[in-house]
Amino acid sequence: MKIKLLLGVLAIGAVTALNSCKDDEVPVAGVDFELETQDVTESDGTANSYHPEAEGSDGVGRPIKVKLVFDIALAGDAVLEFDVDGTTRQTSNTQELSDFKIEAEGENLTVDGSQVTILKGSTEASFIVTIYEDGRLEFPDDDEDFTEDDIPFETIELTLERVVSGPIKLGTALKHTVRVLEDDTYVLIGWGVNNTQSAGDVDMDLWVYINDQFAFPVEDSDSQNPYEAFSIPAGIDNLKIGMRYIYKSGTADDVDFESLVANYGGTVARTNGTSDVGIVSAGSYTLANKYVSAEPHTTSQSMSKNGFNYTNLTDIVVPTSGSRTRNDATFRLDPRSIRKSKPVSVIKFLK
Repeated sequence: MKIKLLLGVLAIGAVTALNSCKDDEVPVAGVDFELETQDVTESDGTANSYHPEAEGSDGVGRPIKVKLVFDIALAGDAVLEFDVDGTTRQTSNTQELSDFKIEAEGENLTVDGSQVTILKGSTEASFIVTIYEDGRLEFPDDDEDFTEDDIPFETIELTLERVVSGPIKLGTALKHTVRVLEDDTYVLIGWGVNNTQSAGDVDMDLWVYINDQFAFPVEDSDSQNPYEAFSIPAGIDNLKIGMRYIYKSGTADDVDFESLVANYGGTVARTNGTSDVGIVSAGSYTLANKYVSAEPHTTSQSMSKNGFNYTNLTDIVVPTSGSRTRNDATFRLDPRSIRKSKPVSVIKFLK
């Protein structure tokens, strides 16, 4: 009888001990990125987006949130290791500043190198990735799939790689890509002679004016390349931009040309109010329009920039003496020709 009673007590004790172990088990939370991809512009349309170390900059960059989510609240602090990859530049060098920075303090987490520590009790947490306007127009050089309607972009790729410590396990959505969309604008001119697409014996230059002051010339020494271009970063605000299209040298008496103002970040509006992401204007020159050094500084076309958008784009003005203007020029500018030019950024000429 005593033996049976003893065995019963032991059995009850064993069950109680097992239940106690189960009660003490710490639940393990699964972690995933909330989104696989998010698209953001490089700038917020103001000078705040510039890198704080850029010359003359008062910028701080643009904070972007990247969220982690958990299937249950974290039962304790957890540490994960992550990797950063992509086409953007994470560190500065002697020629170029970094494109972004991952901040040490986020929402319910901290970042130290390649490790992130997430706080107990969290049901979600966020990285803060600060993106910097770099003042450069960037687009594919040789990608045959790139069309005039595509928006170029760079990438920041964050990947959760392993659990270092804590009650957490990796889920299935372990990679998040931030696509940093190009938001700069470019102005491109192209020309052809005698009703053809050939540059012929003609060299045209593109002069740029900022707030009614001559800023710089765009002069391609390759006479076989009938294109000139410059770019305007989205982070430069409240500007008046003027363009002068110069028949610098040549023998052709019939030069048809077009200008394209293409805005990746917003729209371009003519003086009549019609707008688009890109607007083409046309004009024609004769030998009477060849450049003379004594000519006064007057623009062929102008526009105003406010934030991401441009307004009051004028038609091309051609001097009436010995020349003509028409809107049916036979030269047709392919926007993808921007890849054949070397756009000069106005950022270099702003103080």
